[in-house]
Amino acid sequence: MTVHQTKIGELGCAGVDLEKWRTANVVPLFPGKMNHWVLVRTLRDQPTATDLDRTLYAVMNKWFRGAPIDPVLDTEEGGRAGAGAVDNLRIVKTSPAPILLPNPARRREEIPGPMPTLNAEGGFTYLAVEFAYRGIPTTLPWPVRTAPGVMGVQLASSAECIHDVDWMLSEAGGPGPDAPPEKSLLDVMTEKGSDILADTLYQGVSRPLGAVLRGLFFPLAIAGAVYYFAVHRPKREKP
Repeated sequence: MTVHQTKIGELGCAGVDLEKWRTANVVPLFPGKMNHWVLVRTLRDQPTATDLDRTLYAVMNKWFRGAPIDPVLDTEEGGRAGAGAVDNLRIVKTSPAPILLPNPARRREEIPGPMPTLNAEGGFTYLAVEFAYRGIPTTLPWPVRTAPGVMGVQLASSAECIHDVDWMLSEAGGPGPDAPPEKSLLDVMTEKGSDILADTLYQGVSRPLGAVLRGLFFPLAIAGAVYYFAVHRPKREKP
């Protein structure tokens, strides 16, 4: 006798074969390239700009968790979503109106079967995002994310029901330029200074924290220079 195990994602999804849906509806990925997506996110939790950054990083981590990494592309650990599959993640644009990519690879309206629907309670926003993809798989089940009932917004569970979701992919673009290599801390400091230092070390961290780090960079750099010259300055010979 076959025992059917009910998954969290099946609750509220009567009549939807989730395994079949995930197999039929996939988004293309481009390893070693910059990937461009347009996501739609509910505003029912009244997010701040910092909340958008934080939850975007978290939901991408959920979608790409466990993705195998190409060791040639994976140059450095840390500061990434999806345990290394995604880095250089950032929001390019937000808009209450649909955002269209110049080179679309697949759109939500093109996928077969039932389309995911958004929980629009409190409104919603479109987010154009870009990220460097360093994984091996070239497709991903069509990204959606939600949380059941009063448990919160999308991060409280592993729910995969496609109805009334809190996050969903609206459109995926074609392959962008080659993903930039990860930079070492020394390279970052010597090449472009404080802005890239904050961005490289704190991908996915809120903008206010990034501003604080940038503000600290120059005082620390000056202090370091003073210390260096104090230690290494030429000693005067006694007469």
